[in-house]
Amino acid sequence: MALTQIEDGMLTDGILTLGKLITTGTASSTTVLKGDFSWGAGASSSGKWNTADSAPGTPVAGDVWYTGGIIYIAVDTANTTGAWSTGGNMITKRFKAGGGGASQSAALIYGGSDNSNDLSSTEEYNGNTWSAGSSFVGVARSGLPGNGTVSSAWLGGGGGAPGLNTSETYDGTSWSAANNLLATHYASGGSGTATAGLIVSGRVGGTQYSPLCEEYDGTSWTAGGSMSNGRNEVSATGALSTSIATGGENPGSTYWQTSEEYNGSTWSAGGTMTSVGRKAAGFGGTSSAAIYAGGGNDSGGSSAADSYDGTAWSVIMPLIRATSSKPVGAGIQSAALISGGYQSSPADALANTEEWNYVGAFNAKMVGYT
Repeated sequence: MALTQIEDGMLTDGILTLGKLITTGTASSTTVLKGDFSWGAGASSSGKWNTADSAPGTPVAGDVWYTGGIIYIAVDTANTTGAWSTGGNMITKRFKAGGGGASQSAALIYGGSDNSNDLSSTEEYNGNTWSAGSSFVGVARSGLPGNGTVSSAWLGGGGGAPGLNTSETYDGTSWSAANNLLATHYASGGSGTATAGLIVSGRVGGTQYSPLCEEYDGTSWTAGGSMSNGRNEVSATGALSTSIATGGENPGSTYWQTSEEYNGSTWSAGGTMTSVGRKAAGFGGTSSAAIYAGGGNDSGGSSAADSYDGTAWSVIMPLIRATSSKPVGAGIQSAALISGGYQSSPADALANTEEWNYVGAFNAKMVGYT
C-alpha cells in the first residue's frame, strides 16, 4: 500500500521538528501506544513507532493514532502554536455568504455572491468534502447575516444595499420562510442559533453604521440592545446571550480593532486586537474562545488571524491565502475553519477552505493509506 502525499508546509521546522517529538516510554498492546522516534544507530526498530487505531481519551506527547484516513501525533502544546492547512474546496466559489457550524467536520455555508450573481444555494462540510444542500425558498442574496448548525440555521436580510427584511430557517434538509425582521439589514454580523439568533449592526433601514440589533426566538424578531458603536461589515459569533462582535468599518472609513460583548440585553467593551483592524472577516467559536481570520481594509484582503480568550486577543499564524469579503467561520477555537471570501489578485471569489488546528496534537492532514 502506498502512503499519500503530505501537504507542503505541514512538516516544517516552524511548526514541528522530530526533536520536539522525542518521548520516553515502551510500546505495548494497550490502547495508548508509545514510540520515541530516536531510531539510534544499530537499534532495533521494535517499539519505536506504534499506532493505535483510535484516539486516546487524553492524548499525551508521543501518542500516535490513525483514524479517518489521518495519522495524528500528540505533542506538548508548548511545542506547537497551531497551523492552517488546506481543506476541501466548495462546489461554488462565494463571498459575503452566511453560514456557521459547531465543528470543523460539520459546517455549512449559504448564499453570497460568486462574483457574477447572488446565490441561493447551500453547501455542507463533513471535514473533508462539501456537498450540496437545498436552496432558499426566497430570493438569492449576499451580504446576509446568519448562523447556526448543519441541522438548524437561520438567515435574515442581505440582498444588496439597503438590504432585505425577510428571513428563513434551515432544518438540515430544506429552507422555510420565517417572519420578517423589524428593519432591512445588510452587511451585518450574525450569531446564535435558529431559536436564539442575533443580527448585529451594519446597514439597518438604509442607515450605514447603525448600532441597532435584532433578536430572534425561533418565531419573532424583536429589538435587541444597541451597540456602543455602529459598524459596517462587522463579524459576530457566540450564543445570543454571550455574543462577541469585532472588526468592521467605522464612519471615518477606518477599521475597528475593538470588540464588544453582549449579555442578552446590553453591549460592553471587550478586548482590542493587536493586529491590523479590518472588516468582513471570518469569525468562529464563542465569546471566550474564538478565532477571527481574514477580512479586508484599504490595503486589500488580509491573511491576519487572531485568537480571543474572553479577555485578550493574541496574534496567531496567518492564513495561507489572504481573503476579504466575509469568509464564513465555523468550529471551535482549537479546531476552526474559514471558507470562501474574496481575493485581491486576481480579483475573484474563492472556493477554498482553510482549517486551523491547535489541540496539542499535530494533525498530519492528508496522510493516510490507500
